[in-house]
Amino acid sequence: MSYSLLLDFGATRIKSALYEHASGQLQDVQSRPCTQNHRTQAPYFEIPLTGLTHDFHAVCETYATRYHYDQIFICSQMHGFVLTDENFSPLTDYISWQDERALLPVGQAPSSWELFHQAFATSFQQITGMRLRMGFPAVKVLDFLRKNPGKNVYVLSLPEALLLGHKSYHNVHITMAAGSGLIDFNTRQPSPVLLDFLAQHSPGSRVLFQDIVSDIVPAGELTIGTRQVTVYTAIGDHQCAVWGAGNTEETLSFNIGTGSQVSAICAQAPTDNLTERRHFLDNLELQTI
Repeated sequence: MSYSLLLDFGATRIKSALYEHASGQLQDVQSRPCTQNHRTQAPYFEIPLTGLTHDFHAVCETYATRYHYDQIFICSQMHGFVLTDENFSPLTDYISWQDERALLPVGQAPSSWELFHQAFATSFQQITGMRLRMGFPAVKVLDFLRKNPGKNVYVLSLPEALLLGHKSYHNVHITMAAGSGLIDFNTRQPSPVLLDFLAQHSPGSRVLFQDIVSDIVPAGELTIGTRQVTVYTAIGDHQCAVWGAGNTEETLSFNIGTGSQVSAICAQAPTDNLTERRHFLDNLELQTI
């Protein structure tokens, strides 16, 4: 039988299942807790990358003892990140969307949130499609660079970071990259306006991304036992929920889970002050509240 392993990396648990290709059925569905915040003092919410990597491998290896699968597909929580240097050596652990360190002043200077909000309160949504939020990586990358001037850093989403130390093709799906708050919605590339702003506050620094792709393609390979298993570019959990529920351009999605949204699939989502634009699959877009 031919199988693929499906993984959902949430904020507190990892859900998993085997997809059997011939029947199109899911089997051996599991859910287990994942490593949590190790900085208990507010406003920090930082999760050890080694713990998350261990969790990932433990799930993959558990299934590998009973099934022969060749592919791994992932959906993941968004708006968290890991920073690495130019050689992909980690500079941080996984900083969650729940982290609020950017509210703290930097020495005698204003907080990074104050600087970012002052600069982009009215233009951020036009650039990225999303309303500006303090939890976005963009704000906390600014905070890191102000405290570590002159650094060149890669901004990696959680699924990208899980492949550190393994064979990587160095790409990221647009739904995950856009969650950084640093991507121009229309060009699907890092926003020069936002990157220039970061550079102004940390002269000599550069903010880098892996190649941003719009299709689900191989992201890297994981060694499990004696086999090489292909890991595909992960998609955002919001988009996966809308897609997995069978929505089309003729339906409206009401997600009443932890991260609640109302979303409509569009060829091109309208721009207004009430809804946000999010990237979807097949080059479609989401109009979202």
